[in-house]
Amino acid sequence: MRNRSFLVLVCILVVGFYLRSYHMDYPVVGYHNWKETHYLTEARNFARDGFFKYGFFIPAKDYPSLRGDSSGAHADTFPVISVSVALGFMFFGQELWVARLISILFNLGFVAGMYFLGRELFGREDFGLLAAFMSAILPLFVFFSHNVQLINPGIFFMVLSSVFYVRWRSSFSSREIILCSVFLMFATVTKYSFGVILVPMVLLFPYKRFWRVGGWRVRRAVGVAFLIFLLVPVWHVYANYLIPASYRLEKQAGLSQIQPMDVFHLDWFLIWSFISENYTLFGFYVSLFGLLFMLLFFYRGRGFGEGFVLAYVLSILPFSVLMSSKLSGHSYHQYPIAPVVVLLISYFIIRVGDYSKELRIEGKRIQHINVLVVVAIALLFSLLCYEGASRQFDTQFPGLDVAGEYIKEHSQPDERILFTVGQTYGILWHADRKGYPMRVPPPEDFEYAEENNLNLRWIFIYEWGFDLLKHEREWSYIKDRFSLKHVAFKQTKDGLHPIYFLMEKGGSFDETALNDIVENFSYNLVEYEYTKGNYEILSATIGA
Repeated sequence: MRNRSFLVLVCILVVGFYLRSYHMDYPVVGYHNWKETHYLTEARNFARDGFFKYGFFIPAKDYPSLRGDSSGAHADTFPVISVSVALGFMFFGQELWVARLISILFNLGFVAGMYFLGRELFGREDFGLLAAFMSAILPLFVFFSHNVQLINPGIFFMVLSSVFYVRWRSSFSSREIILCSVFLMFATVTKYSFGVILVPMVLLFPYKRFWRVGGWRVRRAVGVAFLIFLLVPVWHVYANYLIPASYRLEKQAGLSQIQPMDVFHLDWFLIWSFISENYTLFGFYVSLFGLLFMLLFFYRGRGFGEGFVLAYVLSILPFSVLMSSKLSGHSYHQYPIAPVVVLLISYFIIRVGDYSKELRIEGKRIQHINVLVVVAIALLFSLLCYEGASRQFDTQFPGLDVAGEYIKEHSQPDERILFTVGQTYGILWHADRKGYPMRVPPPEDFEYAEENNLNLRWIFIYEWGFDLLKHEREWSYIKDRFSLKHVAFKQTKDGLHPIYFLMEKGGSFDETALNDIVENFSYNLVEYEYTKGNYEILSATIGA
């Protein structure tokens, strides 16, 4: 049975890898490219400068504050993904496929971990395999495994810690509790929100048995495990209080990010859209039925598996309070609690399959009908998940790579970019230059950059930043000192519509001359791949 389960798990991992490998070497122009740029540039800087240039594993991103430390070094949680990708860059070169492959492998490790967790919780191979399958196809995990972020190693470590915790409860093995603590420490220090798994661990800790039959060996192992976990506050103190003050201006890892009162201002409409995007509405409703089934079975038998999952459900309450300032911001902040949705979906499908064992047609019980029911529901769910993941892959912001590569080719490494805030950070990866995000930069910002020799030479204005042209004082200052060097358009029913302006210091720009640009310049056709076809933009170099 175990051999067959292993083969099925391998097939699930192959399917998971296939889904995640889409656009593995694609430009940094996709959904949440700003966050991917954060960790990609940290990794590139680690690979170039080493891991100790700014302190012990202190990361440096490529979009520092204009008036802050120009290196981009900052306080943060432990940069596991940036360090891992940097090592990959050192061995295989600074290629996007290297970074994304590492992120995908962490996520596939999580998928395998869900198999072991489901099997340990309920003592059933079919439950573990179904949990792994659901983890392999959920849109949240399919897309964001491809997105280079801390959440992928974080969820991998969190699930592994849960597996060893469940095993330790039945064995009191010193090895199991030590491994549980090591992985829990790595999960939490990678991203503090993954510490949410402590809620079911603490609630279901076998206190009575621990004190009655544990003995010195067990208590010593738990003590060592506790000391290992203390590395989390040690890192927090180091990263937020002991590194240079200029690196601490941006409280990336600070507890100041926890704003409990924000729970009263959560955008529930947006959160609902995130839920449908992450799990599909069908999947979310199935998880609610799974919760009802689980409450019923727990009431009847108080099984440990049901108890652990229900305690995990309870953890959503403190999680929502502590993460309230984040949950309305981005869908991936649900990562630490997403495994409970997987477990609930799996529980419902398995229980439906169990009941179908008794199904009779014309008085005869149908053999293996439960397997057919489980497979049918899982396949239906997988089709819906494919559509959900496709929507995320098809959210793209074309032109960031084209503009970035133009800057890289026509600039020196110390030149800097001012760019519009939003999903435009990908330009920094392709330009390999540091930049400063802006909304409506006042002339004083340019004067500050001039006085401090920041070499601010480029301005990148993406289409949602065109409102800058309506701010007379700021726009007049820019267009009198910067000239248009590169531009891209998209074809609309009303003709060509500009996507971005790339401007270089020197000369001037008259936006009323855009019609002449459209008529008199030759364009390069640039194609972007979507799941259901290609999308084209036209780019042109001005005055080349």
